[in-house]
Amino acid sequence: MKVRRATTLGFCGGVRRAIKIVAAEAARRGEPLYSLGQTVHNPQVVQELANQGIREVNGLDEVPGGVVSITAHGAAPWVAEQVRERGLELVDATCPLVTDVHTAAAELKRNGFHVIVYGDPGHTEVKGIVGWTDGSAVVVSPEEDPAAWQAPFPIKTNTKIGIVSQTTQDVQSFSAFVAALSGRFAGRIRELRVLNTICQPTVLRQEAVLRLAAESDVVVVIGGRRSANTRRLWELCLATGKPAHWIEAPEELQPEWFAADQTVGVTAGASTPDWIIDRVVARLEAL
Repeated sequence: MKVRRATTLGFCGGVRRAIKIVAAEAARRGEPLYSLGQTVHNPQVVQELANQGIREVNGLDEVPGGVVSITAHGAAPWVAEQVRERGLELVDATCPLVTDVHTAAAELKRNGFHVIVYGDPGHTEVKGIVGWTDGSAVVVSPEEDPAAWQAPFPIKTNTKIGIVSQTTQDVQSFSAFVAALSGRFAGRIRELRVLNTICQPTVLRQEAVLRLAAESDVVVVIGGRRSANTRRLWELCLATGKPAHWIEAPEELQPEWFAADQTVGVTAGASTPDWIIDRVVARLEAL
């Protein structure tokens, strides 16, 4: 059995930056730092950070005092305001590429556009993007049929619509969504402005996993169950028709998934650390 890694996989710059920021701040202060949700969506990384004093909370009501951090996925602008109003200190670990989406969505709103966010409803990043439009943006899930989607605002000749994407969405699906809406709204509205805000690290990992799937008999995708970009990688593999198994840890690997004469491809989401990838590869090679 041959084991082959994707050419691009694992930690992205935004994840490394977020981990470095909160870990350094907790070490410098020598006291607990309260993260509003998971700093990154990976259980092993979250546990490592917990060992360093970074405690995950679901809201400010759970914070007794001290320092609060915004995760790599970002947050609505009023979150920072609420932190300061409570007399707490703020550490912002938002990925700069997510901040770019906040800026784009807010500008569309200021310029009179109805903002559509293409992404996973309920995801931390998507909630944050909506917040930067004063809560007015409409979220459209990749699960929805764009041909049947009904706008919750009037479609008139003076209507302006702006579209942004969650940074970790599938490029092909986003393009198909935009094409469908463009066809439906052609000649019916004043302007349709599309900003492709899928980040470059996501694009590179998706391109790499498609090449990997073409060269492999089966693919193992490593990443946290809450990781949106890991889910995209797994879905892209399945769409090629190749068997794909999504795991969080090497212990989840099942020998019956593989055969001796196969080539096994390995990829990992942007919040999966190198040491987990190495352990999965070692376990596969041991088979």
